[in-house]
Amino acid sequence: MKRSYGYNISKEDLIKEYRLFYSNIIVEQNKITNFNDNYASNEAIKWYTQDSFLYRLSNKAFRTENFDMVYKLRLFITDLENQIEFLYSKLIDGLPLAIRVYRGQNLHINELQILSKSIGKHISFNSFLNRELAIVFADEGRTINEAVLFEMTID
Repeated sequence: MKRSYGYNISKEDLIKEYRLFYSNIIVEQNKITNFNDNYASNEAIKWYTQDSFLYRLSNKAFRTENFDMVYKLRLFITDLENQIEFLYSKLIDGLPLAIRVYRGQNLHINELQILSKSIGKHISFNSFLNRELAIVFADEGRTINEAVLFEMTID
């Protein structure tokens, strides 16, 4: 498939950055090579849900609001957004008026108390929502943190 110059530059930026970031981790280098050789825009969700540098680094970039990292991930984030929009448009007619999503997170007890006062109100997250991963992260409680699994209805 022929790609635009901007697409190729974005992919090269992404690969170069994370080869440096994971320079001493052979397993991650192999995953980056696999990404370089096999990535297709219409499989962004598949790549996001795998155990890969893309999942970890995109969530870290969103969580920490690291815009340099977000910029390096621009190709992947754009493809992920486009694929989500495409799949959503295919499914929207068959969906109920409301859908349920999940978010797992470890929260400091004080944060949890503040958040518990927001039930029924608008809240925002700076990462994607994934039910299976949410359950895993909610199970990783720490002593001063409380493992929380958010169940949200979006209408």
